[in-house]
Parts: sequence; structure tokens; C-alpha cells
Amino acid sequence: TAVDYLGKEFGMTRGFSVSMNHVTGSVTGRSERYQLRVLREIGSIQRRPWFDFLHYFDAHDPYESPAPYHEMYYDGDAEAEPTDPARDIGVIYSDKNRIARDPRKRYRWLDGVKDLDYPTKEYAAGITYLDHQVGAVLDSLEAKGYYENSIVIVVGDHGEHLTEHGVYFTHRFPYVEVSHVPLMIRLPGGREGGRRVADPVSLADLLPTLLDLLGIPQEWDFDGVSLVGSMRGERLDERVLYAEFGGLPENQVKAVWNREYRYLEFRIDGQEWSELYDRRRDPLETRNLVKEEKVHAADFRALLTRRFGEERRILQDDHEAAPPLDPEVEARLRTLGYID
Repeated sequence: TAVDYLGKEFGMTRGFSVSMNHVTGSVTGRSERYQLRVLREIGSIQRRPWFDFLHYFDAHDPYESPAPYHEMYYDGDAEAEPTDPARDIGVIYSDKNRIARDPRKRYRWLDGVKDLDYPTKEYAAGITYLDHQVGAVLDSLEAKGYYENSIVIVVGDHGEHLTEHGVYFTHRFPYVEVSHVPLMIRLPGGREGGRRVADPVSLADLLPTLLDLLGIPQEWDFDGVSLVGSMRGERLDERVLYAEFGGLPENQVKAVWNREYRYLEFRIDGQEWSELYDRRRDPLETRNLVKEEKVHAADFRALLTRRFGEERRILQDDHEAAPPLDPEVEARLRTLGYID
């Protein structure tokens, strides 16, 4: 892993024979060091069943890919005043930015940049860089003779606000640009290759899907469902999915959606409001229908109450409180915005 919150302090290494944590140094180029050990580990795997979880942190802010990817999609002068006023990066430091709390600190990595187009293009460069890293892993699997007999899953944990919904260069609110993430599954031999599934699915579906593919009985209750049927072209049952941001009742966003609509409730700095979008007619979620579609809004509001309760508190279990974090780990997570 290349980020702290997947380390042993959070219980994420349980059950693994080997754990590699690469969180030192800058985010830029971190995967280069990580990747060398990943490829060595794949090269040393013996011919027996194995499971490998790889987590890359690239395409996360700050968007600073190493050469030759840096500025591969940007051909201007990032520090020159843009001729188009719409590309003035000053908007991220203004009240037009919906998360403008302490923006000079948050966007220190953009000091000196004046073109709003620059970080957007650099994010794209980060995606290309990451694509190269994943490709190298697949090439290594093929070279070892494992690729054809492996289940390969490539998934993103979140998207990014790149000016949509008045949010800039983070992943704060669960609109479509953040919650609609890549999910690609390759079965051994390329079975069912090329099939696209339009039904809403969740990252919570990955564990029951893997168990189903491996023929392992599911002895636990899961929030997710197996996607094996949908890989064969079967339609999933109607369902709703959930996402949330923030753990405090006075500062949080809850979202629930199905094939047709997405509903969001905001409680931010003492203000409360809700939004409803028609996902079929408005896939970018630009027109709030909450006042026009009151029946749908009420139905989704009831779903959030059933899921989270009236106070909309973050879901918690009965486990004991986690031990305090190492101060260095806490500092890094705070820098990345995971701790307010």
C-alpha cells in the first residue's frame, strides 16, 4: 500500500503473509519505489493459489506526476495570466469554492499557478501514469504465466471534483463525479470479456463476488451482492446504494441512489439542504429537482432515516475504540485531508 490508512494501525494487514507499506517521502514518484517491490514479489510467487492487494495513491492531490507524464496534456504557461477569464484559478480561493475553508493552506501545491486548466490536465496525466503502473503489473503476471488463470480486478475508490458542482480538486461530496468509479473484472481465460454492466453496483460487492467466483461458501451477511450473474448478462435486482462524507452530525453529507435518481442531504456549517437528480435525463447531475419531485425526495429521505437514523450519524459497530495513532501517521493523514 502507498497510504497510511491501509496500514497495520488500521488492521488492514491481517491475514496477509507479506505487507509492504510505502508512505514516506512525497506523493510524487512514490509508486516508482512501491512498484519495484511489487514486481519483485510477483516474480517470486510460487505456483499455488495466492491473493495480492495493490493500492496506488497516484492521481490524488497534489497532482504531480513524474516525467515524462508531467504536463503531458498541458502546453501552456501555468504561471501566466490566462486570456480566458473562466480559467482564472482565483476561483478556488473565493467563496465560489464550496469547500473554501482555509484554501491557501489546502492548495499550497498550486502556489504560483494561475491557470485553472493546469491542475485538471495534471490529474489526467496522473491517470495515465497510473495506467502505466497497472499495465506493468499485468505484464509481469503474463511473463510469469499467471495472467490467463487469474482473476484481475481494477477498481478506483473515488473520483475527483474537477470544478463540477463548485468543488475543486478534491473528492468531498458524493456526486456522480466522485461516486461513479472504474470497476473492471477480468475472469480467467477472458470469459465474458467486453461485457458492460449498467446496473448500479458497489465496492461492497467485491468480496461476495470473489467468494462466488472461487466457490467459497458465504458464511457471513454482506452489504454487497455477488456480481457473477451480471457478468453473464443477468439483470441485478432493484437496489439502492449509499455513500457518506463526514462523521459529525453538524458537518456531513449522505447520499442514496438507484438506477433513476440520486438524493443527497447536506448538513454543512449549520446549514441544511437536500438535492435530487434524475440520473437518466441529467447524468452530470446539474439540475436539482428536490422541489419538483417531492414524492421521490420523501422516499429517499425515508431510506436515509432507516439506514442512519434521524440524526444521520455515521454508521458504527460495537468494537472497542481504536488505539491512538502514531503522531507521524496522524500528521500525514491530516495533511491529506482525512483528519480535520
